[in-house]
Amino acid sequence: MKALISSCLLGRNIKYSGGNNLTPKLVEILKKYNVELVEVCPEAFGGLSIPREPAEIINGKVLNRVGKDVS
Repeated sequence: MKALISSCLLGRNIKYSGGNNLTPKLVEILKKYNVELVEVCPEAFGGLSIPREPAEIINGKVLNRVGKDVS
């Protein structure tokens, strides 16, 4: 069986901050059941830089923490 998984959950330093969200228990379970992992990083595939300023949606626009519209 194949599973699509975010690269940061596998410990790749690909989050907006340059860090990761390694989840050892998840990795352990997937290995236990011999799951074939297909790693992806939607942000990187979308052309976003790593690291970058955090951003959020405010009133329909994506603004980073310094107020720049990065929509």
